Order: sequence, then C-alpha cells, then structure tokens
Amino acid sequence: MKKAPSVLLVALMLLSVLSACSSNTAPAPAPAPAEQSQASSAESAQPAPAPAEPAEDDGLLVGFASAAANVFFDGIEVGLKNIFEPLGGQVIRADADGSVVTEMANVENFITMGCDLVVITPFDSAGSCEAIRKLNDANIPVVCSVGVPDGDCEYLTVVKSDDVNSATVLAEWVFEQMNYEGEVVIVEGRQSSDCIDRCDGYIAACEKYGIKIAGSFMDEGLSVASCQNAVENLMTAHPNAKAVLGYCGFVLPGAIAAFQSMGIEDVICVDVDGLPAETDLIKSGEAAHCAVVGQSPVDFGETAANIFLEYLEDPSTTFEPITLVPTTLITKDNVDEWDAYDYSL
Repeated sequence: MKKAPSVLLVALMLLSVLSACSSNTAPAPAPAPAEQSQASSAESAQPAPAPAEPAEDDGLLVGFASAAANVFFDGIEVGLKNIFEPLGGQVIRADADGSVVTEMANVENFITMGCDLVVITPFDSAGSCEAIRKLNDANIPVVCSVGVPDGDCEYLTVVKSDDVNSATVLAEWVFEQMNYEGEVVIVEGRQSSDCIDRCDGYIAACEKYGIKIAGSFMDEGLSVASCQNAVENLMTAHPNAKAVLGYCGFVLPGAIAAFQSMGIEDVICVDVDGLPAETDLIKSGEAAHCAVVGQSPVDFGETAANIFLEYLEDPSTTFEPITLVPTTLITKDNVDEWDAYDYSL
C-alpha cells in the first residue's frame, strides 16, 4: 500500500507543473457571470489553479469516488482525465450508487490499489466522513467535490459552486416572473451539503420577498422519474402554486413531464445543474418559461486535479476550505451559448 506519493513522483511533477503552478502565488480567479452576485461571504473561497503543462509518464493513480452514475459526474471524470492523462496518470472511477456503504467499499478498494490521490463527491455530508477518514489514515491526499463533509476528517479543499447563491439567483428570477405574488413549492433532495444549501437559499429568498412556500417534497430517487413523481404530488396537493423550485438537474425534466401529464401550462420550474436534458427543453420551447443555473462539471474535475498538482509541487501548501467554480443563469435568451456538456468520455 502506498502511504504517499514517492519522492521521484513529486520530482517529476515539479518538472511538469513548475511553469504553471506556484505554491507562493494563487492564480487569478475566473470572472463571475454577469447574472450572478458575488459569492456569499460565509464561504471562504479561492480561485481555481491554472492548468498544468503535460509532462513525461509519472504513473499517478487517481481514484474518483463518485456519488452516482450520471452525466454530471461523467463531466467531473472528464475534467480529471483532461489534466492527469496527458501527464501519464490514470483515473479510476467507482460510483456509490446512492449508498454510503458502497462509497466506503469503493474507498477501501482505492486504498488497496495504492491510489496516490482520491477525489470524492460525498454522497452524505455526515456519513461520507468515515470514508474520508479511511483515506486520511492511509496518508492519501483527498480533494472533495460538490459537497462539504460534515464531521472530523481532513481534505485539501472542497471544489464546488456557491449553492446558496445559485438558489437565490433562481428564486429572484422566478419571483420577478410571478410579479412577487403567489406561492411556490420545493422539491428537496439527499442530505448532502449542496442539496441542503440550495433549499436553504430558496427558503431564505422566500422569507426575504414574502413568498409563501405552500409545500415541499423529499425526493430520494435522484432521477427524472422520481422528480416527476415529486412534482405530481406537490401540484396535486397545492394546485395554486405558481413555481416549482428544484434541488438538482432532474427536477426540471421531471416537472415538465408532470405538467404535461396533468395538463398544467403556466407553472414555472427552476433548478441547479444545467444538464443537457434541461437545456434541450428550454431550447425546444417546452420549458422556455423556465430557467436553470448551470455549473460545468468539467471545471470541477480540472480544478480538483490542479489542486493536487499544486499540492504535489509543495505538500506544505495550504488551501482555502472552499474552492469555488463559476455558475451561469440559463434562460431562453442565452441557452444556445451553454456548452458545458460538449464532451465525451
């Protein structure tokens, strides 16, 4: 079992990244989209490191402990490979499939394989800490992505977007369409920090603008079908709701399917992710009255990879707890410009 990257490995990485990364000076942050406000001061954030230059084969073995098998996590894998494969590294992915038990088994397998680095997207904010502690005990550096662990474990940073801000931007957009009148419903999701933060952002915005939350539904399926069921339940119970506020990128496609099956035409839906299934509906006109906040999963993966390279250059480097990636409000007016999913595995 490898306890840490070898001295030779670090030396080789130094040769490849010295010109692109510096342990003394942080790279300039990417500009935030015009539609988004500045990140919440409650989250300490640093800009993403600059991409590294390709180098000779160094044999890095990188484990990617993904929360689930879907297009968003595919994009994170692509981002990791974009950085590590030109350096001769290998990225091994294992999906938790909605189970902290499976997540733990995947992490234990990465340790047995002797992975040099692990990126984990915590499935459960509290439950995933045990798996991260296993990596800590094995002296394997960890970068978290998407969600923030809630417990006693160590990691270099969490690469994520500002989920509270994303929900706030969406809520304010919806309220403007509603003329700041009426009520909304919320589709909530799994107990990971990103889902919790988005719902907290919606709730805070409703309180700020005096918008009534008629009801909420906890989706546990993390799929279009389960989100359709959630929306159908909510709209049956609260037929006067003017908007559905969703926790992830499966809510909009599920909502449109629910609206069509129920004969609903004028209810708005918003959510966070910007998946192709969402943007295709906006482009086609079926969801032209809706909006999403898009985040690029490839950016998540590339940012996590460059954090590791900066760490390998100087293991004494410390990072901010949160490393933010930018997001974009996507409506019918700019949907054709959104290309974050133009990739292939």
